[in-house]
Amino acid sequence: AVSLRRHRAHRPRSGTAREVERDVRTTSRILHEAEDLLRAGNAPAAEQAVIGYLQGNPVDASALEQLARIERALHRPHRELWALQRCLSIGGADALWLRVGALRRQLDDTVGAEAAFERATRLLPDEAAGWRELARLRFSRGDHAGARSAVEEMARRFPNDMVTPLLSAHLHKALGATRAARRDYLQALERRPDNGEALFGLVDLDDADAVAEPTPPDGEELLRRACRIADDAALPAADRINAAYAAARLLDRQDRFEAAFDRFRMANDLARSDLAAMNVRYVPDDEAARVDSTMARYPTAVYQY
Repeated sequence: AVSLRRHRAHRPRSGTAREVERDVRTTSRILHEAEDLLRAGNAPAAEQAVIGYLQGNPVDASALEQLARIERALHRPHRELWALQRCLSIGGADALWLRVGALRRQLDDTVGAEAAFERATRLLPDEAAGWRELARLRFSRGDHAGARSAVEEMARRFPNDMVTPLLSAHLHKALGATRAARRDYLQALERRPDNGEALFGLVDLDDADAVAEPTPPDGEELLRRACRIADDAALPAADRINAAYAAARLLDRQDRFEAAFDRFRMANDLARSDLAAMNVRYVPDDEAARVDSTMARYPTAVYQY
């Protein structure tokens, strides 16, 4: 293990060029050793090494960013947030505001999360991620006008972005514009055929207002696609979970209740595993988990982790 005492004793010195060069080499070695410890799975030792180094070098942005990565590996969001904010206060990379927003959202500070995502869009206006997260957050808070503004900005700046039609569909769906929502969900699936979130949104739509719109894929076609996505272990967990929920909904409509429950249980198991990997406790809804044909008890919101 790296000696913490040696790190605490280390101070950058002003002096001869040789002394400065030696300090740079020492700094590089310490941080590289910490990175090696993290890669080897010894995050606590890596944390100790970087904290020890920072006690003598408190304004090293690269070390603070490294500490944030270590705290993330240790599932300590409050400590990670502190390290990132400290890093940003001394000139850290603007892209770190996205992670600050994600952490604040995780910690239920939606106001702080929105401010961080807004900052990201101002500093990096040509990066789609900031606009995407801002739109999602505003939508989750019920700020449909604000979400619409962000989605429209995304459409203007990134006309071929795969997520823009999906977010637009969610908005239209929330506002009861099912025909427009269906159009956008289908566009999202055209841009990324394995988009489980778009598939679930499409299945979840009420068909009552679909008059005069192009005929959507029939139930059997949607079911085949949903099962294929859900069963593809190479796809992201969120796509598989949403697709499994969609398959459960479609099977229930066909009165295939046992198969529907199997898919619903699969979605719950995938969600439990996905959240466990992020150190988040998953508690399924007891009512939804009952063997029952009433799909009102099944999820009505997409899985967005």
